[in-house]
Amino acid sequence: MLNLAAPSSTLLKSFRWSEWGQQYCALSGAAAAILVMVILLSEFNHQPFFEWNGISLNTIISILSVTGKAAITFTISECVAQWKWILFDREERLLIDFDRIDGATRGPLGSLRVILKTKGAYVVQFGAVLTLLTIGLDPFAQQLIQLDQDTRYNGPAHDTFARISRSTNYSLGISTALLDGYTSSGGSRKLEKWGLRTSIPPSMEGAIMAAFYKSIEDLRRETLYQCSSGDCKFDGFQTLGICHRCSDVTSQLVNRTGDFADIMNAIDGIKFLSLNDEIRHDNAFYLPNGHFIANLNGWHPFAKSAWTLISTTFGTGNPNKTVSMKNLDTILWSMSFIYPDFESLKQNYGDNIAAATWPTFNLDASECALYYCLKNITSEVKGSELTENITEVTGVTRSPGSWNEGESYTTWDTDPSDPRNSPEFHAPADEARSLEFHKMWSVDSYNSLGLHDPSQGLRSAEIQEVSIKSLSAHFQAMFRWEAWFNNTVIRESLRGIPGMEGAVGFNGLIAQIERESRPPTLGRLFPWSKMNHGNITSTFERMALSMTNQMRRTSQPEDEARNGMGTMTYTGLVGSPVVLYRAVWPWIALHVTSLVCASIFLLLTVYSSNGKEGTPLWKNSSLAAVRRGDEMGGLLSSAGPSVRDMEDIARKTYVGEGLNVVEEAKPWIAETVEPGTKPRMQSRTF
Repeated sequence: MLNLAAPSSTLLKSFRWSEWGQQYCALSGAAAAILVMVILLSEFNHQPFFEWNGISLNTIISILSVTGKAAITFTISECVAQWKWILFDREERLLIDFDRIDGATRGPLGSLRVILKTKGAYVVQFGAVLTLLTIGLDPFAQQLIQLDQDTRYNGPAHDTFARISRSTNYSLGISTALLDGYTSSGGSRKLEKWGLRTSIPPSMEGAIMAAFYKSIEDLRRETLYQCSSGDCKFDGFQTLGICHRCSDVTSQLVNRTGDFADIMNAIDGIKFLSLNDEIRHDNAFYLPNGHFIANLNGWHPFAKSAWTLISTTFGTGNPNKTVSMKNLDTILWSMSFIYPDFESLKQNYGDNIAAATWPTFNLDASECALYYCLKNITSEVKGSELTENITEVTGVTRSPGSWNEGESYTTWDTDPSDPRNSPEFHAPADEARSLEFHKMWSVDSYNSLGLHDPSQGLRSAEIQEVSIKSLSAHFQAMFRWEAWFNNTVIRESLRGIPGMEGAVGFNGLIAQIERESRPPTLGRLFPWSKMNHGNITSTFERMALSMTNQMRRTSQPEDEARNGMGTMTYTGLVGSPVVLYRAVWPWIALHVTSLVCASIFLLLTVYSSNGKEGTPLWKNSSLAAVRRGDEMGGLLSSAGPSVRDMEDIARKTYVGEGLNVVEEAKPWIAETVEPGTKPRMQSRTF
């Protein structure tokens, strides 16, 4: 029987390298094949597919797997064959077990017979299981390597390109001086009347209007780019653009009772008098900058027959006149809004909001600004669809010396007789840094506005004078009712109300009758159905993005002629499809398990063959079977000629100990046999 308590020295001696050398070499070869597989899989994992003369990595792995499988199978087969001699050397067993074990050395069917029908042969059954396990090495080897589709990115070549638009200098727009009204005196010419006429490009005008009807997703797809493969990547870059900022300033609304009738009557079309012309009391709500809304107390602002103010707005390009944007010194346009809280109105009045009276319902207030800025952009094209991550660059300041606060570059500045040197043609102190257009102050010449990012060294982006003036004038025309701008009656009326001396008033409104808006464009920016802070913010966000897209597309006069093709100056990486190897490491477990188990099985076999007198190392030798068959042939002499007849007798016949023939335990190295001394088979009768 197997003696597990044998001394370790006996175990070492039992290795019997000369007799088991083939098996040791086979397992060493299998281990080497598996090691090479692991090395190859590690080296080519996530690497492009290759093929050389029809040979790919899959072919090499398959060859190595088959090599390892053959070596392991050979070792297991030899060990299983040896166990038929070991078992019959130890004890009496049914003769059929000899046939079953011998069949297990030939394939899976014999192994199944040993597993299912052989009793008391656990080590042999272990070997049979290993035989079945080793059969699965080939299909498992096919799972070791998977092919993945991926994209590799490389720089542009002669036939590939990745370009995207950016802008660092915007100079589109027209600002024309009106040099008419000259008179001649003493042979000299003198300018009596002058001003400015501005306009913006139709493309920018369309970009501004697009914010009213396009979604943010649509606008994000309008960036101008080219990607030859449909998959491109762009490192982060900066571009000149328009940013937005919005604040909820409802908490800063102040309610006061006073006489606002003179102010409201000064506004064309509004009469705050009763039928007998007696002035009625009215309440106003105003913000810290003096932007207010007022109605007669007790009136029904939402009644269709009433001419009352539903909302007022105040737009400016001067940060000093804003509520919450005073720290922005690159403002293009800022607007504050005072409007009803429709959510609370619906909760309190349901569908009958016409019953609400002034000033018993809540009001909300918001302020949003558009301003020149720098943006950090990271772009990626996947499947020909562009995705951009856009953030505002923080810490940006005006470049030193830019927008020179009225310092003129013209010769008339030194001519005291020129009317343009009069004080009314120069911006006051609180307007000097403002970018707001003024029909008189803006006649003065300015250099460009530079935006400097400290992290970019001395480089800066620039917006030219004509662009700043024309864009500001355009927003004034869209969202400021010109009839109220610097209306002297309104100014005088405001100064007459304590605490409202410096109030800005309002320069836009939405009234109840036919939901009239002044100016008309205000109704698009601030429609009746979307009077809330979220929708105001969304509109300004879309407008900033749309204007930035247009500035990136066409930033110089020549860009319009080329439809922006010249602004795609930033290059990226072009992606190309590639097939990559991917090693699926869990599938290598079967190869390693088979090798380890085969090694254990070999050691058990070697150790068990080293019995007291030594079991013959006949393994799978047919000569050994002939020898013992010659000695025991009488056991089957009564059987019929068929294999079934012999198996029937073998199932009933026990064969005992007695296989120990020490001299037959020969090395596996062949011995030389002299000619003429070939052994003869002798017949024996049992």
